[in-house]
Amino acid sequence: MNKLPVSYIEQPNGECWTFYKFAILKAHPVATPWLATHVEFYINENMCGGYGNADCDYYRMRYYSDILSMTRIPVSDVTDDEIVSTICEEIDKGHYIVIYLNFNRIFRYNDDLRLHELLVYGYDKEREVFYCPMLTEGSFKEAELPFETIRLAYKDARDCYMQDGWRLLMMRSYYFGITAIRVRRDYLNDNFAADLIDKIDHELHGMRIIQTDLMQAELQDRICYTGIACYTGLSSCINSALTEGVISKTMLFRLIRTLKMMCDYRKLFQFAMDWFAETVKGENDSELLSIRSRYSACADEVQRCYLMLCKYTQKENARLLESVRLTLDELRIRESEILSTFRELIFKYYYQMTGVPVPPED
Repeated sequence: MNKLPVSYIEQPNGECWTFYKFAILKAHPVATPWLATHVEFYINENMCGGYGNADCDYYRMRYYSDILSMTRIPVSDVTDDEIVSTICEEIDKGHYIVIYLNFNRIFRYNDDLRLHELLVYGYDKEREVFYCPMLTEGSFKEAELPFETIRLAYKDARDCYMQDGWRLLMMRSYYFGITAIRVRRDYLNDNFAADLIDKIDHELHGMRIIQTDLMQAELQDRICYTGIACYTGLSSCINSALTEGVISKTMLFRLIRTLKMMCDYRKLFQFAMDWFAETVKGENDSELLSIRSRYSACADEVQRCYLMLCKYTQKENARLLESVRLTLDELRIRESEILSTFRELIFKYYYQMTGVPVPPED
């Protein structure tokens, strides 16, 4: 038996791409500065949230390249009869494995091919099971998957890729067909102050972005929101529903899921504040404690908005939607003020650390 360390505590649970990487990173202290100073959030035109860049797309492999080493294991080199032993050997080397499988072999929804990535971080040869995170009732939990299930699910995926190499190529921005992952021990956090300020600036200067694909025959604009502007996007959507007097079940589900992801994202900022306190300012710094407390109160309000929308699914009371809209508008202002104060505090530390004179206030 061999099981590599992973963390399920306070992780982004909205989607697999980010969860898998964070589950690995949070289990390794060397990655803590990176986690505290990276990752941003966006909402697309369909009100679906995600962790990604200003292009409103999930982060690709290259975004994590300074903290995670991701190596390709060619699908063509590993047959279905070899996949179990290959995964076990890689885990013994200290490598986590992310592999594309036919998830209908696992969940048995139907006989269709449903390709999806899976993180494997451990095995037990006596019981013939792999250890993997599975999304259960809204959060990831450890699951045991039989060797034979993984073999058959991999065989389906490999057969597909061997017949359709283009499909495999299109996925390689996110993962390879089989990806071996390890945490880089040579990560340097010398620039953490600038990285953290950059993260806060992206949040404070969040935007409503209009994208136009000029390669399409019919030009259509795509709208997305980044940073603090995500509150504006959600508020506008709810305001439209109130004006029209109706909100579809699909849109309601998206709003609920996105608000849940925004709750998780605020935990990342709280994590950054805690790390800055423990590492730099001291856990009892009164100014930072005040910032942390005020931001936590905002995070609680986001959680309350999420619960109100969940309640709306049971009782369609327009006052619940109006309360959520007003709260979101208020949170945009409150968080902007709090994060600006946090940013100033980091700048003060930077000036002290470097010996650069503090510039005079305007």
